[in-house]
Amino acid sequence: MKPVHKSYHRSVINFLIIVFQMGFSLCAIVMIFFIGLSILEVFIEDSVFPSDFPVMFSLDHIGTANMLDHGQPNVSIKRGIGMITTDGLSPGFVIFYRIIYVLGLACFLWSLKFTIEILKAVKQGSFLIKENARRLQSIALLSIGMYLLGSLGTLVSSSYLSDKLHFPGLEFKMNAYVFFDVETLIYSLFLLVISEAFRIGALLKEEADLTI
Repeated sequence: MKPVHKSYHRSVINFLIIVFQMGFSLCAIVMIFFIGLSILEVFIEDSVFPSDFPVMFSLDHIGTANMLDHGQPNVSIKRGIGMITTDGLSPGFVIFYRIIYVLGLACFLWSLKFTIEILKAVKQGSFLIKENARRLQSIALLSIGMYLLGSLGTLVSSSYLSDKLHFPGLEFKMNAYVFFDVETLIYSLFLLVISEAFRIGALLKEEADLTI
C-alpha cells in the first residue's frame, strides 16, 4: 500500500505544480500586456482602453428592508466601495495608479514562484528545510505588500476622483472601508509564524542529522 500512497501524493504534487505554473504564466502574460499598453499610451498620448479605478462612496438616501418579522426598517449605506470605468483622466494619475497595480501584480507573481519552488522541493522529498522556511516568509511578506499596495491604490484613486464624480444620490468620499480586508493581513501574519516554526524545525533536523 505504501507505494500506492506515495505514487498518489506524487501525482497530486505534479498536478499542483502544473496548476501554479499555468497561473504564473498567465499572470506574467497579463502583466507584460498591461505594461506594453501603458507604455503605448504614453507615446501616443491617448487612452488605448478605458481603465477601472476603485472609488469609495455612500448613499444620500435612506432605503427600506423587507423584514417579515419587523416590518420595513430604514437602512442606509454609509461605507461602500466599487469600480468605475473611465478615460480622459490626468496622465500622471493614471501612470501612478498603474505602477501601484503592476507592483501588486509583481508581488503576486513572486508569491507563485516561491510556491512552485516549495512544491518542487516537496516532490524531491525535501520539505522541512531552511529554504522552504525562507520561501514561506517571503510569501507572507509579499502578501502584506499586496495588501498595502491594494489599500494605497484605493486611497489614491478615491482621493483623486472624489470631487470629480457626480452621480445622483451618491456621495464620493474617503472612508475606512479600504482597511476592512484584514483577512489577508491576518493570513500573512499567520504564515510568518509558520515560516518561523519551519525555520526552527529545519535547524533541529539539521542538528539531529549531524548527531546521527
